[in-house]
Amino acid sequence: MGNIKEFYKTDGFDYKYRRWQKYPTGQFDFKCTEKAINSFLEGIKVKSALEVGCGPGTWTEIVKKHTDNLLAVDISDTMIGEAKKNIPSSDIVFQNTDIMEYNSETKFDLIFSIRAFEYFPEKEAFIKKCNHMLSENGKLFIITKTKASYWYGRSKIRKALKSLMPFLFFYENKEFDKTRINNLDNFQQERFLTSDFKNMLIANGFTDISIKPVIIRPPLFMRGKTEIPIIPPLFEKPILFLLKPIDWILSKNALFTIFAESYSISGIKK
Repeated sequence: MGNIKEFYKTDGFDYKYRRWQKYPTGQFDFKCTEKAINSFLEGIKVKSALEVGCGPGTWTEIVKKHTDNLLAVDISDTMIGEAKKNIPSSDIVFQNTDIMEYNSETKFDLIFSIRAFEYFPEKEAFIKKCNHMLSENGKLFIITKTKASYWYGRSKIRKALKSLMPFLFFYENKEFDKTRINNLDNFQQERFLTSDFKNMLIANGFTDISIKPVIIRPPLFMRGKTEIPIIPPLFEKPILFLLKPIDWILSKNALFTIFAESYSISGIKK
């Protein structure tokens, strides 16, 4: 099994730019994720919040507007360093720690984790810990990658295309240097079915479970990381523009997670 802490020692540098800003696909994904977070947070104002797996601080400032006190933790010292650089003058407390080793008597009104849950090796233990750390009626909000989706089945198609038409992977191959290729051995993730996740939350003391798809678009862009390379850069922006209203409509209903790269799940501590 890989070591995600070691993986992000290398991959954590300039991650925010590479994943969310460099290409139109990342910008589209960012807007979809931002919309999902803002939709959940609408009307919410709490005294204390905890962000688990804050990464380079991509979503941290969004949530800070809804809480008086925010603690943001990440297992990667590289990511914490990037977060401090990206948000240099704030009253957010950043801490480099493994959440499963974090101990505090503080109770949080909100715990949120954006695109980190799939990397946690002890998923149910993490949910149990969230329940313990939340105050009465505290809220949990997680965005994670989808398992039962056409995004998840693309690896076999990619493998066949690499054998038959390797030139389609020009842009992707350009992205990886030798250091990052060697670092892939440290990568680990486990995606969770929405039904399994919902049952796990219920079993561990959460109620009012809500599930919604987050990023809805086909994984067919040549410059999209690990996608099926069909759509060239010239057509990225016009196609993504046409997909915006589709995402806006479909992302309101849990039934459409089958078309989503990621989904959100939330619950309230009983």
